[in-house]
Amino acid sequence: MEFGEFKLPRAYLIPIYRKVGDSFVEISNRRAIIGENGKIYDIVSDRYELVLHETVVNTVRKILNDLNLDYEEEIKVSFDGGFMVAEYLIDTKEILGDILKLGFVVTNSYNRTSGINITGFIYRLACKNGLVVREDIFGKKFRHYSFVATADYEELKKSITAVIEEINKIPELIEFAVKETVSPLDVVHFIETEFKNVTKLKKILYRKLSNKLNVDFEYWLVVYKGLRRTKESRRREIIGKLNMPEVNLWDTINVMTELITYSRMDEKVRYDLSKRVSKLLAKVKEG
Repeated sequence: MEFGEFKLPRAYLIPIYRKVGDSFVEISNRRAIIGENGKIYDIVSDRYELVLHETVVNTVRKILNDLNLDYEEEIKVSFDGGFMVAEYLIDTKEILGDILKLGFVVTNSYNRTSGINITGFIYRLACKNGLVVREDIFGKKFRHYSFVATADYEELKKSITAVIEEINKIPELIEFAVKETVSPLDVVHFIETEFKNVTKLKKILYRKLSNKLNVDFEYWLVVYKGLRRTKESRRREIIGKLNMPEVNLWDTINVMTELITYSRMDEKVRYDLSKRVSKLLAKVKEG
């Protein structure tokens, strides 16, 4: 099925065979998930229910139409076609002069890395970057709705209705983030923890943060690494004597999301990194 200018990749459940003598015997309780591109995504039980990307998208569209909601849609897939993220923007808010569009994202995968997952999404109009909002920002009640086993209409409708109700909490969090400041050491600790597997991107991020926030993050990275080698009591003493600047939390988040949005990377990696950045909003909530 065509979606805009591209066709969503499909996958199929294919029987698996093993060689016995000169013949092949089907393994009755296993199936392979194979894409139309020939990619083997996973081996699953014969009871596994495969959900196609297009099935998820068509169901979400029907739900939004039945709810009489206008929406903007953008669909992206990973390099191998196994992961899909569909973005739906349904509301616009102005927060302290910043125009934001709010909505949700729906994911689906053929390699079982995410399943059908629904959570909040923020799109900043000024720089056209997006932020996937972690489920835990909405609290324990929402987590029950954020993962759906199949593309069943009623189940998806419950989840979409729940996230639409919860995204109304996002503007308040952003207002706090706009006023909140953090130390460069806290930012460095966050990056070293959450971006540790994307070394090249991490280096670029430090440069961009330094340029945009007028703080030498490469210097504070050196300080951070030095402090890690000291005992905790001595570390607290040293930090107390440092003349440490503060940076705006919302500006910090936007530098990160802009880099993630426009860097060339697999869509699954982009989605995961974006969710990690939203942990900074969770810290605002905790604070």
